[in-house]
Amino acid sequence: MIVYGSRASTMSQVIHENLPCNHCETRDQHRMTIFGKYAHIFWIPLFPIGRAAVDECGNCKKTIEKSEFNTAILDAYQQQLADTKRPIWHWIGLILVGGFFILSSIIGGIASATYEPEPREILLNEQIELLTKTPDEADTLTTKLQSFLNIMVVEEMKPQDFKYRIALDDFKALVLVKIPRLNMLDEAVYPELLETVETVLTSQKDLESKDLYIGIRGRSSMEMAKTPADTRYGSGCERLLYEFFGIEDQSVPVE
Repeated sequence: MIVYGSRASTMSQVIHENLPCNHCETRDQHRMTIFGKYAHIFWIPLFPIGRAAVDECGNCKKTIEKSEFNTAILDAYQQQLADTKRPIWHWIGLILVGGFFILSSIIGGIASATYEPEPREILLNEQIELLTKTPDEADTLTTKLQSFLNIMVVEEMKPQDFKYRIALDDFKALVLVKIPRLNMLDEAVYPELLETVETVLTSQKDLESKDLYIGIRGRSSMEMAKTPADTRYGSGCERLLYEFFGIEDQSVPVE
């Protein structure tokens, strides 16, 4: 159970001389207290949410809230308020949250600065950058794959927005497809989609003797990958495709 709400603490308390009382109509000392309100969660202050004030007459002991202050008491309140500072611990929640995000940014920046992608990751990203909606007419393999998916995919998936890239070497073919609205599909049909792409490709004479490395991306990341040896889905699956560029850090030129 999350415990949250608002609380208040005394910020200042001052005795003011010769103030008129609304209740007993005499002039006497008045004890005025200003409170600072703050939101909290599990009793840890998060941020300020306002102030409150009460005034107690020294003669009749009548206590009134700010909304009942007469002009003289209100003037005394304004003077006291000008000298009253909110304690820093009323902001402790925001300070902690802000510090957490700053620390996370620093750690993330250090991690980014020290991360060095291996050459095969760079090569794969270069191929991803070459994804296109409009393959060259001479690129018959990509054109055929595009034409087939345009027919097979429902209009709601907007096949006109799909992007393609096929790279070849003497023994292998890297096939990349980007489907911006891939999240519309249930993940249960991912294997069927991969199989469909593979079926189209294996029916092409130019690919009959080549090992296929297939990657299908969503809007921003690879969601499925298939190689001659393995098939994976979700985060990190693109690492399967590194093998197209060679074992470990060796690279293979592509067309």
